[in-house]
Amino acid sequence: MTQIVFVSCVFPQFALLEQLVKRGYLVTVAESIDGIHRIGHMRSMVLIVIIADTSSALFLRTIQNTLNMSVPWLVWNRTSDSSLTLLAYASGASAVLPDNVTELILHTTITSIMKPDPQVHRFGGLQHRHYQGTYIRLEAQAVLEVKKGILVQKMVYGDGVETLLGLYGPGQVLVGHPDDECGVHLQAHTDVVVTVRDWQEVSGQIDIANRLCERIRTMEAWASIQARPYLDERILGLLGLLAEQFGVNHSLGTMVNVRLTHGLLASALGVTRSTITRALGNLRCSGRLEIVGKGNYERFCVKNSVGNHRTVY
Repeated sequence: MTQIVFVSCVFPQFALLEQLVKRGYLVTVAESIDGIHRIGHMRSMVLIVIIADTSSALFLRTIQNTLNMSVPWLVWNRTSDSSLTLLAYASGASAVLPDNVTELILHTTITSIMKPDPQVHRFGGLQHRHYQGTYIRLEAQAVLEVKKGILVQKMVYGDGVETLLGLYGPGQVLVGHPDDECGVHLQAHTDVVVTVRDWQEVSGQIDIANRLCERIRTMEAWASIQARPYLDERILGLLGLLAEQFGVNHSLGTMVNVRLTHGLLASALGVTRSTITRALGNLRCSGRLEIVGKGNYERFCVKNSVGNHRTVY
């Protein structure tokens, strides 16, 4: 059984607690973090939810120093201070909940972070880690190489908004990010197999250096796309860049063989989901973009030859 410990000076809404109990959680409410370890020893699995209505930087760092870092904990940011979101992630929180959190959002978050640790296999002298739809914690001095699947890199802002920074597939290399307030995270977009090694171990390898150099070029191209003045140009530019990474030949052009939701494209280009949906419809009507497949198998197909039509949004 999963135990949830709410730490707050304000009692959570009874309806929320009742719904969690109905889902099979064991729920405890505490006024302080004192005695959390004693509570945790009563059950094999503990999920600690910190309600941050009176939280501060000092409070979050106290939690970081007090809790066993193997115990997942969350922050329920019920304040107007958006900087606490980034600080919470930097302090080791597994997730940050918004003020208007619902039972469904909380349950979904719990389910996501309580997924089992990655499977580890040894092959060719290296450890291969298998992740499924979860966040990937990477030490600052670590170098990750994607062997199978696709990773997404995101930045989380203080208000909880996420921005897509890139997608990475087999053969691509990423380095760890230090614990600061940038809020950069990696997540498995599909089932992913990676190897993780220390920077000192691979820093002298020409192959790693070349692939990091290629990644810098990709990041520069990604940034240049954001500077294009028209949204349709930015969409086609982004899809064209992803086609270079994940493209396969198709009778209609080049198909980006990765699932891209409208929300994911919106987070990459800094617009709303409805704006992306409208723009994609215009691109299809103008004949510059095709969509093949449905549901999870829906893919964007970039025409090999497109016109110079521009649409202003």
